[in-house]
Amino acid sequence: AFVKARGSTWPIAVTAVIGSGVTIAAAVLLTYGDGLIGLGYAFAIGEVVGLLTRGIVLARVFEGFRFLRHLLRAFAPTLVAVGPVLGLRALSGGVHSLPAALAIFAVYVSLTVAATVAFERPLVAEAASYLLRPHTQAA
Repeated sequence: AFVKARGSTWPIAVTAVIGSGVTIAAAVLLTYGDGLIGLGYAFAIGEVVGLLTRGIVLARVFEGFRFLRHLLRAFAPTLVAVGPVLGLRALSGGVHSLPAALAIFAVYVSLTVAATVAFERPLVAEAASYLLRPHTQAA
């Protein structure tokens, strides 16, 4: 959206070509060697490359943009939730049932939401103000 607003859409094309090329190349190689699991790895590799190329574009558009700081800020709520979830999985002794999975998922979502609110309170308040303010009717 930022590069489109500046009227320069070539970064979108370049990142798409790089991401697609890496994904296809990795998919051919890894699917041949590891089957469907390899295909999953190829998609993960493509996503990482796409994320990195978009980070480079954003660093060029916004002076002072720090990609790693931005990435850590985005992942922080998830990182807070991962520890307790992995602990619950370890305590469950390998029990794989739907109720157990739903309970662990509920813990993960609850912790992620709580961490997001704690870490991003001003952003959450701003988003809530947009949702909660009265809407005017067009004449």
